[in-house]
Amino acid sequence: MMFDPKAIEDWKAHAINCTGQEAVGLIFEGRFHPLKNVAADPENEFATDPQEVLSIIGNDGKVEAILHSHLPHHPDHPSKEDLERQKDAAVPFGLSVCDGENCTNPIWFGDQVPMRPLLGRSFVYGVWDCFSLVRDYHRMQGVFFEDFPRENWWWNEEGKDYYVESLEKNGFRIIDRAEVRAGDGFLMSVQSKTGVCNHAGIYLGNDLMLHHLIHRQSSRDIMGRWATKVRYWVRHKDMPEEVADVA
Repeated sequence: MMFDPKAIEDWKAHAINCTGQEAVGLIFEGRFHPLKNVAADPENEFATDPQEVLSIIGNDGKVEAILHSHLPHHPDHPSKEDLERQKDAAVPFGLSVCDGENCTNPIWFGDQVPMRPLLGRSFVYGVWDCFSLVRDYHRMQGVFFEDFPRENWWWNEEGKDYYVESLEKNGFRIIDRAEVRAGDGFLMSVQSKTGVCNHAGIYLGNDLMLHHLIHRQSSRDIMGRWATKVRYWVRHKDMPEEVADVA
C-alpha cells in the first residue's frame, strides 16, 4: 500500500457515502481529503473545484495523490480519460469500484507508482497489461518511452492500429526474425476483429518469452507455437546488446 491505511479507509468510507456517483478526493500530507464531484454528469465522470483543492493544499502545497471511484456498471479499470488526466497531473491516481455498500482497495497507476515485479501481475487494462509489461521491461533495462492512454478493445475498431503506428515514435524499428536476440519485442494479433496487432511481449532468449494475456497473470512462457503468430519483431534503439535478466 502506497499510503497510510487510515487514509485509504477514510477514502473508502467517503466513496461509499457518495451513492450513485463517482467519488473523488485527494491525499495531502498523508491524509485523505474528500472533494465534491462538480462534474455535469457525476454518475459517469468526475471533476473537482480548483478553489476547493487550493483551500486544502494552499498556494505552496502539492497534491500527493488523486482518488476516484467507478460505479459497478462501469469498467473496473481506468478509462482513457482517467489515464490522460493522471499523465497530465503527474501524481499517482487511485481507482476503486464502489456500489454504495462496499468499496474496493484502490488500484494505483502512473509512473510515480512503484513498479510491480514483471511476473505474476494481475491483468488490469491500461495499468498492468501487455503494453505496460513491455514498457516496464524496457524501463528496468534503462530504456524509456512514453506510455499512451488507451481505451479498451480499440483493436476492434476500424482505423486504429496503435502499436504499429507508434513504433517509430517510441524508438523502435522492425527487424528480421534472423536478427532476434534476448530483449527484443514482438507484436501479434490475438482475437482481433480487425486483424491489427493487439498483443506485445518480450523475447527472453532460449525460446522463452515474457507476456501478459487478458484475464491471466503475466508470465514467462515457451515461445513455441506463439512464434507463428508474430507479425513483427522489433528492437528499441537504446536497448543494450546484453540485457539483464529481470524476468
